[in-house]
Formats: sequence, C-alpha cells, structure tokens
Amino acid sequence: LKQDRAVAFPTGTALWAARGRPGGTQLHLYAAENSGRWPWRGTDEGRVAHDVTATYFQMATLFWFVLVTACVATSPDRLDSSVRWWQTRRDSDDRLKEMAPLTLRAQSSYSNFFRPRPSEVPADTPSAALRIRLDCGQRYQELLGFGGAFTQAAASVWKSLPLDLQDTVMRSYFDPLRGIGYTLGRVPINSCDFSPETYSFDDTAGDYSLHYFDDEVKIDAMRTIPMIEAAQKYCNVSLKLLASPWSPPAWMKTNNNMLNGGKVNDTCKDVWAKYIVRWLDAYSDYGVDVWGLTVQNEPESSQVWESCEYKVQEEVAFVTNNLGPLLRERYPHIKILGFDHNKDHLYEWARGLFDNASASSSFFDGIAFHWYAGNCFSQMQRVASAFPNKILLPTEACYELTQVRGNEVEYDSFLANGSWDRGEGYAHDVLLDLEAGSAGWIDWNLLLDETGGPNHVSNFCDAPILADISTQQKSIHFHPQYYYLGHFSKFIRPGSIRIHVDVESASMTGPSYSSGTEDDDCRGWPVYGMCPPNHLKGTAFLRPDGNVALVTINCGNEDFWLHVEMRGDLFVENTIPAHTIQTYVIDHDILIARPSVFAALREARRTSPFLHKRMVLLVLVAAATSSFFLGLLTFNSSSESRR
Repeated sequence: LKQDRAVAFPTGTALWAARGRPGGTQLHLYAAENSGRWPWRGTDEGRVAHDVTATYFQMATLFWFVLVTACVATSPDRLDSSVRWWQTRRDSDDRLKEMAPLTLRAQSSYSNFFRPRPSEVPADTPSAALRIRLDCGQRYQELLGFGGAFTQAAASVWKSLPLDLQDTVMRSYFDPLRGIGYTLGRVPINSCDFSPETYSFDDTAGDYSLHYFDDEVKIDAMRTIPMIEAAQKYCNVSLKLLASPWSPPAWMKTNNNMLNGGKVNDTCKDVWAKYIVRWLDAYSDYGVDVWGLTVQNEPESSQVWESCEYKVQEEVAFVTNNLGPLLRERYPHIKILGFDHNKDHLYEWARGLFDNASASSSFFDGIAFHWYAGNCFSQMQRVASAFPNKILLPTEACYELTQVRGNEVEYDSFLANGSWDRGEGYAHDVLLDLEAGSAGWIDWNLLLDETGGPNHVSNFCDAPILADISTQQKSIHFHPQYYYLGHFSKFIRPGSIRIHVDVESASMTGPSYSSGTEDDDCRGWPVYGMCPPNHLKGTAFLRPDGNVALVTINCGNEDFWLHVEMRGDLFVENTIPAHTIQTYVIDHDILIARPSVFAALREARRTSPFLHKRMVLLVLVAAATSSFFLGLLTFNSSSESRR
C-alpha cells in the first residue's frame, strides 16, 4: 500500500500493512470498523495500535534479556569440566605423578572480562606469570613417537638381569599404561662403541658374493633381538625400528679397519649395499621388521670406535647408485634418512640431500641428526621451512660421563638418583626440537650398567635407567631423564599433530620471561644438553583421540604462575614450581564446544582494540535503547490504565 492510501475492510477486522519507505519497510496497524478507515487514530483504534506497539517493545526487550541471559548461562565462571595433569618436581617425591584435577573456568564474567589476564591471581602465587594460548586451528607436523636405542651394550646388561627386572625395564619403557609408552627404537648394524666387542657378520675378505654372511646374525640373536621381541610384547602399536650402520666390515674400507674412520672402497659400494639388505632379511626372518634406515652414523667424524666417513655428495652418490635402488626393490616401505650427525651442519646437508635437481631427492625420505653440537634449533626451523615434506628426526642424545657436573662427584649418589639437570636438558631439547619441526625423538642407550657401559673404547655414558650388576643382588635405578621423557612419550602418542602454542609473558612484580628458541650454544661438542634457567616453555599436540596434550617445563629457580587458555574462552591456572615439568591433558569435549558471545568479545579485545571498542559500544547502545523503550512502555501502560 502506498503512503496515505487506505482500503476498507469488513467490520471488526485488523491487519498489518507494509508502507514503503526509502531504505526499508515500516509496519503499521490499520483497524477497520463499520466499513470505515482509520489508520491509527481515534479511541478504539488507538487502543489497538497501542496494544501492538506495546507487544513490539516487549518482544524487543525480551530478546535482549534472553540474549544476555543465554550468554552468561552458557559461559559460567566455573564449569563442571576439569583438566587432568601430571607432574615431576625436583624438591618432592613427584615422579610422573597425577595430581588433583584443575577446575576449568570460563572468561565470561564481567570481573574477568574487563581485566588483563591472568585473572584472579591469589595473593600467595608466584610473582612471575606466564600465559599459554592453545590454537587447534594452526597445525604442523605429525608425530612418529619417542624411543631409545637397542644397543648391544643395553641388550647385554638386560640379559644379565633377573627375569623380573628384565620385565620391569621393558614394561617401564614400552607399556603405555604402566610405563612411558615408547614406540620407536634404534638398532646398530654391526657393532658400535656400545658393544662388548667389535664384530660384523662377514669378516671374510673379498667375499663380494657374501657367501659367508651370517644369515642367522648369531651375535644379535643372542642379545639384541630378544630385547626387541620383549619390547614388542608391551607396545600397543607397531614398534618402529630405525637401523643405522657404524661401519662396514674392515675389508670393505680404505683403512682396512672398522675403527678410526676411513671410507668405503669404490669397489665395495655395491657389496656394502647388498650387505645391508641381507642384514634386513636376517632380522625379518626373526619377525623383526625395520621401519627406517640411516645411511651412516655420524658420517663427518673419524672416531676411535666404529666409524666411516662420507661427504654429503658421497652419501648422495651411494644412495642414488647403490643402496637406494636395492631398497626400493626389496623393501620399498623402508624410509631412508640421510646425515645422522650433529645439528650444526643440518641445513647444509639437507640442501645436498634434498636438492630437487638431484636424482637422490626421491630416495631420501628425511634427515636424522644428533644433539652433540648444542641447541641449533634455527637449523631445524630452516630445514622444516625449506623441505616441509621431509621427516626431521633426532636419533641420538646422551650425557658422556667424562663431562662431570654437580652432584655427580658423589658417584654412589649419582648411580641411585642421577643428575636432575640432565632430565631438564633432555626435556629442553625434546620440546624445542618438536617446536622446530621434529617428528619424534630417539634417546641413545635404553640401559647401561653401573659404569655407564659396557663400551669397548671406554666411552662411558649416562642413561635413563642404569643397572647395578656388580653385586649378587642386582638392581636398577631410574634417572631423571626417564621421568622427563615420559612426560612426552606417555601422553603425546603416534599420529598426534602439533598445534600452535602462543607463550606470552605476563610478569606481575618479577622479571620478564619468554619462550624463545635460543641458539646461543650452537658451538659444537661438548656444549650440549643444557636447559637455560630463565625460560618457561611449552608444546602441545592434538592426539588421535581428540584430546590435547600440553607439556611445560620450568628449569629455573623461581616458581611461575601459569595461565593456559584454550578455545578462546576457557582457561585453567596453576603454579609450575622451580625445576618442574608438567603435562596437561585437555578433553576433546571441552575443545569442540562452541564459545560464547563474551568469548568473541574477549578475543576481539585481544586481537583488535578498535573492533573491541566498537563491539562494546554496540552492546551499551543496545542496552540503553532497550532500557529506554522499557521505560516508555511502562509510562504508556500507566497512562492507559489511568484513562
């Protein structure tokens, strides 16, 4: 109906009619009585118009009231949900101990909404505070798992233990419920320094047909293979084994010696590649399948123990011309990882191995590396950024007992308790390797004796579990490395996806802290395995079951007040004491719930102050408008009642 045009209707009828206006449509009531026409005017029709107008304002007011009530009701300050968490702390008996659940809270109450975070910090909390935000929307690499090395030394010590202690060691490492759930393992091809003796499976010089190769691999069948089989019984997933040669048989090398470096003779490269495949065949016959292979352990060094040298171009040529084609034909599923040495040269080797112009690029599935050059996390980040489809896998770390520190001077105490800073050093490297793009982490020896051996060149080292086999009453001792590694391996399962973690300092009265990936010790051996005391760090993974696992470490002497935000509107708060590692598991149902309107406002406040002010202004205007109309409605209703 056009403006000022009315239509007559039968007596006693009423309708809503649309009147056209520029920029929109207005609704008016037309009342018809005695076939007349009265748009809005008169007593009877006025009352009708008033009733409809009142209904309109009542609905508007009711809409705003329901909106506010729903926002608050769906985002209470405290929720029924809780977050489970585990802790290992130096100055207590906490060792991978599950603590009392934390109350999950929502950031919707006005007292929290207009306050900077962390909120509601008790008076007795630490002065240093830190906020961690989890963002499941930003996802990175997939995790393969964590594990350790089945060296001949570890296997020989394990075999010397009583059956109950053998079972305890394997259960502690590989059982996901009663242990720490390892799923990766590393196995030397031939002997290494952590062997009681030097050996290969074909010591007959000139045996290019490998006629005398020991297809039963008898030495490994007595020690290493039984230990691997025991581990497989406890894994609830397939145990991924990575094989690594330290040296070919002496007769294949330029120095005719498995020790002290040397290179593979040009005339022996084919037979050496065939030798590796025969070793894989022998292990497969025992039901031990290999997931991956590194071409050579520490190819840049000539060591006094088993070693063999390659330059990057030499390793590329060996894989392209000899080993690669054989593996693709016989074991196409086996991953080939290059390098397997210290991180300080990681990017240089990655460029050489993965150069798209080279035929070798298709053979190499990734790159392996060790920690003995220091942090070097920027090297990893460069490789992950340049070659996002390649696997980055740390394959060896340990502390040499020649590098004595702190309380290790008292050896009896060290044997029983280990050194706490070594657990922190492990966790620091694991966490920041993961944040830099690694797909897992493999420790060195799973088990050693009370001397840190056996090692046939006296290169004794520490391990997460040491066994005292020097007395008739044999015993095993768990060192801090075991518990610190367990905070990752037990909760971040294979197939998990790393998510974005934003760490922000929110110091109240104390010093400022950050989570930077510092590279200040990428200087080479022996500077490695140290956790800086002035950083609190965290990494988080979305697990296959939909839950999120967050690991945080504090290597410093000061306690932290920790605030963890998730989903934009939920958080938990806790204290992370000095020299402590904590793991939080956040339930899937919490993460998929829809955030409230107040959460959106809080997020706008954090990301865009201008947008936040506009949104708050809109809320205030809506509230004021509703209040005005509610008051007007009340006044009109009173006037009508008096009339």
